[in-house]
Amino acid sequence: MRACQKVGVKPVIGVNLAIWHEANAAASERLVFYGRGPRGWAGLCRLVTAAHRGTSAGGNAHDSNAHRSTGAAARTTGAQPGLTAAEAQRLTLDYQLTIGFGHESQMAKHLARHREDLAMKNLINWREQIGTNQMTVILTASKQKTIAGKALALASFLSLSVIATNAVRYLKKEKAITADLLDAAKNFALLRYENTKTEGAESYLKTSIQMSRAIQEICAYADSLGTLATNLSTPNQVIAQTLDFATEHSFTPADLGMNLTHKPTPKLDKILQSRCQLVLAKKPRPYQERLYEELAVIAELGYARYFLTVAEIVDMTKALKIRVAARGSAAGSLVVHALGISRLDPLEHGLLMQRFLSTLRRGLPDIDIDVESARRLEVYDAIFKKFGNDRCACVSMVDTYRVRHAIRDVGAAYGLPPGEVDSLAKAFPHISARRAREALASLPELRRSGLAKLVARGQLGDFFELVESLDRLPRHRAMHPCGVVLADAALLDHTPVQPSASGYQMSQFDKDDVEDLGFLKVDVLGVRMQSALAYAVSEIARTGGVAPDIDAVDLEDQKTFELIRSTKTLGCFQIESPGQRELIGKFTPETFEDLIIDISLFRPGPVQSDMITPFLAA
Repeated sequence: MRACQKVGVKPVIGVNLAIWHEANAAASERLVFYGRGPRGWAGLCRLVTAAHRGTSAGGNAHDSNAHRSTGAAARTTGAQPGLTAAEAQRLTLDYQLTIGFGHESQMAKHLARHREDLAMKNLINWREQIGTNQMTVILTASKQKTIAGKALALASFLSLSVIATNAVRYLKKEKAITADLLDAAKNFALLRYENTKTEGAESYLKTSIQMSRAIQEICAYADSLGTLATNLSTPNQVIAQTLDFATEHSFTPADLGMNLTHKPTPKLDKILQSRCQLVLAKKPRPYQERLYEELAVIAELGYARYFLTVAEIVDMTKALKIRVAARGSAAGSLVVHALGISRLDPLEHGLLMQRFLSTLRRGLPDIDIDVESARRLEVYDAIFKKFGNDRCACVSMVDTYRVRHAIRDVGAAYGLPPGEVDSLAKAFPHISARRAREALASLPELRRSGLAKLVARGQLGDFFELVESLDRLPRHRAMHPCGVVLADAALLDHTPVQPSASGYQMSQFDKDDVEDLGFLKVDVLGVRMQSALAYAVSEIARTGGVAPDIDAVDLEDQKTFELIRSTKTLGCFQIESPGQRELIGKFTPETFEDLIIDISLFRPGPVQSDMITPFLAA
């Protein structure tokens, strides 16, 4: 949506889904579903979510834990997303969606076999279930125009609307090979030589003139059919219907729930205020003034629910006896400190809340909490158990092609020996796919490989050109390592979800998308040092009988600083690298604030601008 806004395009958003009939699971088809307005967007999200029940990102059935699944068993038709016809019809009527019958529908398949009678029966069956207003026939110009012509004649006979498209898959004609390659990789198939030619490739973004000519050809063929060609639409009428459909089914940012502000919640504001005042009641006046200022900002922005929810997650984590701590700019908030999310007192260290949250910057708050890496999924389990699938989901991320994955997939599509392809892929450094030939030319160890020699002799065709064509294209969707979206019961009306490979409900949107949609997000990061601390405490208790309370240790403990000044800090979080050990030896930190300065100095900005040397000299 953001990209469309930048270039002034009003997007029509559709979902292409597999549909099968319960009586004959093998007789599947693919239909396109379109929505209108906020209700239509909710319907599309619900469609995709329902289609992914019984699947997982890894192609396996759901985890048996109730909070990790949608509760549906894996479909007998396999792990690919899809719906039964009855489910599709129910959701279409509930959300007033429009179903498009295109070149992958049963209608088109029947027409390709010259069974116009079965194609008509198929459309009539759908019309009886959802009505004429929820149907449109898609004339696909890039496929056989004879089938599109028959579809036009059939739609005219049944008084169904039509729209013309080109089923676009790539921008330019010469990119057809990349689409074929992606299909081969997805279906574990070979890329045959005849598929590498682009002369017959038609699924590119055609001009208005090219589309007009294609529509004229489709209408001319429909007109030649005779018996069915009653009330036949003219080319101009087909174009007009298509434009009207696009206008009616286009989406705005508001339809998706973007750019919406969070409303103040007086009841929750009072709960937040009471909880903070209870903790800070005996603190001096500066604390009371700072608390008043922060609560006013949170109330104005409508974020009380978020702060209370994060506090609840931290409390649940502590109840599980899992180590937890806050990180980042959130530590500058007195409210965060009062809620027990962060141990750090921002007034004591002169930290400002404005870096974290301000009325002058409408960005959503972002509270990162560190937990033991070995027990991070236990925290996820607790979150889902507490809030349920209707209110929370993990954030996803899209893994894109880099050179190693690209080489493996192109090699598989060429049918090359997997062992040799894997060896070649591993020989490449971790670089983008578009730099494949550059690396091949500059690294001797790559030039000496067997496959590279075949490429050099021209025996593998455009192998590395194909590798480079995959650069940055999406490869698969995976669960983000820490992001969890928190929302009200309408979450599933704003984002489609699917199970991750580990079975957790996962939004199909990444961290940037969920922020654009106004979702509140908390990052639950697994930190190995937290696990190491927990393990050390348990081992001390096991061998010595008493578990020390390391959270009660004085931050100015002198024995600790003697160890740090010795520079023997291997295994100490954030101060163990060779550069850090050198800096510590020169700086000789004596207080906790010295450590804060040390870690702040050892970052890309200060290092690159040579701030360390003058600081040490001063």
